[in-house]
Amino acid sequence: ERPRRHRRTVGAAAGPGDGADGRPRPSEQKVSPVPDIIVQSRDGGEDEFVLIACDGVWDVVGNQEGVDMVADVFGEGEEDV
Repeated sequence: ERPRRHRRTVGAAAGPGDGADGRPRPSEQKVSPVPDIIVQSRDGGEDEFVLIACDGVWDVVGNQEGVDMVADVFGEGEEDV
């Protein structure tokens, strides 16, 4: 099996463009420059931490694995991550 490779246009797609500068318009980009924003209520009595990571992390780490990794760091005595 051949290794997967990213398309060279991904880096250029991360910046805004109007087409005049050679970069694609946002509607033509393979990667969206528009962030996903979710407002989530927290329960200080139940929530131990908030785990925020880029999609590159979530491509290789599942939700529970990410939680377990952070919980292990706190379990080792870390208090300020």
